[in-house]
Amino acid sequence: MLTVFLCLCPQAKGKERQWLKNQSLGELDDAKIIDGLTGEKAIYKRRGELDPELGSPQQKPKRLRVLADVSGSMYRFNGVDGRLERSMEAVCMVMEALESYEQKIKVRYTLLPHMQ
Repeated sequence: MLTVFLCLCPQAKGKERQWLKNQSLGELDDAKIIDGLTGEKAIYKRRGELDPELGSPQQKPKRLRVLADVSGSMYRFNGVDGRLERSMEAVCMVMEALESYEQKIKVRYTLLPHMQ
């Protein structure tokens, strides 16, 4: 059986901590004191990560882990069904496919062996 797993790592973060205004909880926003006297509820601010704008360029690369089965059964049964060769070919195809995307969408990958 061909066993190649793609494990997505945590998303690359291009976010920066900023003041999130118009919150119902947090620190009192000095600019909203008058609004609070008139009954406004969202007069607080707090620190948080602001999502990047839609369409903004990606700052940090996406990280991808390619996990390949290199257990003894892969070698043992390779003569029967060629599973090790197919697995190596699949890993090579993944690496070649990602090669063209490394600069365009900033992808970094690591190849990890897996033994059971």
